[in-house]
Amino acid sequence: MFTGLNAANHFGRPNFDAFFRFVQSRHKDVSLVTATYSFLYLNVYSKLSNYSQLMEANYLQIREIGVFSCGPNSINKEVRRSCTAANRIRNAPSFYHRFETF
Repeated sequence: MFTGLNAANHFGRPNFDAFFRFVQSRHKDVSLVTATYSFLYLNVYSKLSNYSQLMEANYLQIREIGVFSCGPNSINKEVRRSCTAANRIRNAPSFYHRFETF
């Protein structure tokens, strides 16, 4: 429109519900092991020389995806609501929301 780029412009807020469902569908292979258990796994399997070996050995898997939003309170509330709605889906990664309001 203004820049001459061929990409379509989408004005307004994104559909956070659809976005979080998309992320969950793309990361279904994420384990159901929580971060607490992952810390235990790090200690038990610390004989492995580095983090990449630990990941390759499939001992460390975390099921939470961090979401950070920064903006007015209304946007942060909408992102939090969408995270909560997405977290109701079983056997899918969950989201934890951190935010900063200005």
